[in-house]
Amino acid sequence: MASVTVKGIPEHLHTVLKLRAKASRRSLNQEIVVALEQYVRRPTDEERFETLDAELAHFATIRSLSRKKVSNDFIDRARKEGRS
Repeated sequence: MASVTVKGIPEHLHTVLKLRAKASRRSLNQEIVVALEQYVRRPTDEERFETLDAELAHFATIRSLSRKKVSNDFIDRARKEGRS
């Protein structure tokens, strides 16, 4: 495994990482690795918007099949709230 030395970590960040490590019963190093893994796995904005567009299209299909119609204004508000 590779090693990295990180310099200049703000004191508050160091404190939070130490507290999280203690709460998770991990070493500080293990906690930093976990935090980095979680960060790297997060979807990009583009990926989130692609997923959101697919979900909105799915909901639009469901809406068209339902008896109770949902207004276009509602769909537009939901779309804007999801992207802000």
